[in-house]
Amino acid sequence: MKSGCVIILLCLATIGCSMPYKGPLIEPEKATIAGIKEALSSKPELVDVLLIHGVGYHDQQWAADANAALAQALGRKFDRDVFLKQKGEDLPNRGVLYSARLDGGTGQVNTYAIVWAPVVKEWKQTLCYDASVTVPGVCDDAKALNTKTRARFNGSLKSAMLDGALSDAIFYISPEGGRLLRKTVRAGALIAFAGGHAYSRDDDEKAFKAMADRAEVPLFMMSESLGSKILRDTLIEMSSEDGEERQKNLLLAVGRIQEIYMAANQIPLLSPTAESSPSLTTHYSKRDWRELYPKQPSLSGLRGLGAMVHEGRRLGNKKNQNLPLRIVAFSDPNDLLTYALRPYLNDPDLLDIVDVTVSNDWTYFGLLEDPWRAHTTYWASPAVETILRCGYGPQSAGCK
Repeated sequence: MKSGCVIILLCLATIGCSMPYKGPLIEPEKATIAGIKEALSSKPELVDVLLIHGVGYHDQQWAADANAALAQALGRKFDRDVFLKQKGEDLPNRGVLYSARLDGGTGQVNTYAIVWAPVVKEWKQTLCYDASVTVPGVCDDAKALNTKTRARFNGSLKSAMLDGALSDAIFYISPEGGRLLRKTVRAGALIAFAGGHAYSRDDDEKAFKAMADRAEVPLFMMSESLGSKILRDTLIEMSSEDGEERQKNLLLAVGRIQEIYMAANQIPLLSPTAESSPSLTTHYSKRDWRELYPKQPSLSGLRGLGAMVHEGRRLGNKKNQNLPLRIVAFSDPNDLLTYALRPYLNDPDLLDIVDVTVSNDWTYFGLLEDPWRAHTTYWASPAVETILRCGYGPQSAGCK
C-alpha cells in the first residue's frame, strides 16, 4: 500500500509517469476511418460485429468485457450480469460462441464473440510445472508451481507471456493444433455470418443459406493478436470448400466487411509460418485469384482476405466494391507482442492499412509499462473507443 502511494505521489508530481500516446498517433496522418456509428446511420440501420480474442486464456468474462467496451464506445446499453448468466453456443473442440445485442441507440448492434482458448487449455496445463505464479484459468494451483529461485519480474513475465500466452501460437502453428482451432473458429464464423442462426454440425447448409439473407448487413471485425491470424486463415481455408452455392454465399458474407479492427497485430512476427497456412485455391467465379489480381506476387494472408472481400463485394454489387479493404491496426509500443503493419505490408490495390499507436497504460520513469495490460486492454482505451465509434478523418468531425 505504501509503495502504491509513493508511485501515485510521484505521478502527481509529474516526475516519472507518462502516457505518450493517450492522444493516438494515426499513420498516415490523412487517413480515413469510417467507424461503426456511420454504418448505423444508413439503412438497414443494423450492423454485426464479430469478435475474436488473442493469446492467453479467455472465457465468457472476456466476451463480457469486450461487449461492455464496445457498448461504451457506441453509447449503448449492455447488462453484464444478464450476459454472464447466459450459456453460449457450443463449438467444436470445447470452443464457445457468445452472442449479444447492444441496445439504447439508433439501429441495432449484434455481436458474436468467438472464444477458442478452451481448445488449447489442456495442452497448456502440461506447462504449469514451469510457472512461477498462477496463470488464471490455466495454472490455478499454487502448490503445483515452480519453486526454484527466480527473480520475481522474470518469473512473472515467463509465466504470463510464455507459458500463458506464446504457447498458444506454438500450438496453432502445429498441423494438428491449427486444424483444431480453425475448425472451432469456422463454426463460430458460420453462426455469426448467418445472423445467429444455429446449425447442425452434421449439416451446416442452413447457415450458408442464411448468409444470403444477411448480405446487406454491414459487418465489422474486432480481432486480437493471434486471433486475427486464426480468423483470417479460417476464412481463406473455407474458400476451398466444395459447392458453388456455398462459395457464393461465403463470398457474399465476407463482402459485407466494412472495416477490420486489429489489436496487437502479430502478422510480421508470424509471417514465417505462412507456408503452413491455408491458401486461396477455389472460388465462385471459377477463375484463378491470381488472374483476378495479377499485380500481386502472393495472395496469402491479408492479401488473400482482401481478394475475397473484393470478389464478395463484386458479387453483391456493393457501392464500395472498388475500394481496398480497410484494416485499422492498433499498437501500443510497449506491447511486447505487437507490430505496426504499414511498414511491413504496402498493398494499396487490395488493402487500406491504417496504423494507430496508443498507450494502454502508464509508463513509469521511461522504463516500464505493465506488459500484460499493454497487450490486453486495447478495447478499453478511450482513444480506441473514439475511433470505433466515430472513425477518423473529416467525416468524423461532428460525431460525438
